[in-house]
Amino acid sequence: MNPYRSLAFNTFLFVLSTFGSRFLNFLLTPFYTRILSSAEYGVTDLLIQTGNLLIPIASASIANAVIRYGLERSGDKSGVFTTALLVDLAGFVLLLDGRIVCVCRSVRKGRAYEAGIETLASCRRQGHALCALSAWTAEVLRLGVVPLYAAHADNAPSLSLAKKAGYLPYAHTFEYFCD
Repeated sequence: MNPYRSLAFNTFLFVLSTFGSRFLNFLLTPFYTRILSSAEYGVTDLLIQTGNLLIPIASASIANAVIRYGLERSGDKSGVFTTALLVDLAGFVLLLDGRIVCVCRSVRKGRAYEAGIETLASCRRQGHALCALSAWTAEVLRLGVVPLYAAHADNAPSLSLAKKAGYLPYAHTFEYFCD
């Protein structure tokens, strides 16, 4: 293929992906303003703009990288997509009222991924950790990888979370330390 034609086609794809969502937003604005009150529209717009700011940061703009490097004929497409999946699988963040209340991420990767989960103290025991862990587990399983969940034997809430999420005990460990 002619390099200029290839450049034009790739540019068209980038323009389409960039302006497609903005054009859709432009078309839906009259609908939003008719249905929502001024205060509701303001909150909605604030959430959308916050998401637009945070998504490229949280995802490391990996989608753009996949498009950019996935289109090259000479590149390692398998490596591009594997790296993209690993970055994308870095974690699930649960937002509530515009603040992060729970994060579930892969703390160890290989043939099995181990979940690491943190929930704000004021938001515990409300089902947020179960929601984030379930989403993370589904994604790991979709990738064909074994999901693991590790907890200390004396951490009853964490053990309860694992059980609710469908995890089964597979090992018991002992910790030794010197005084």
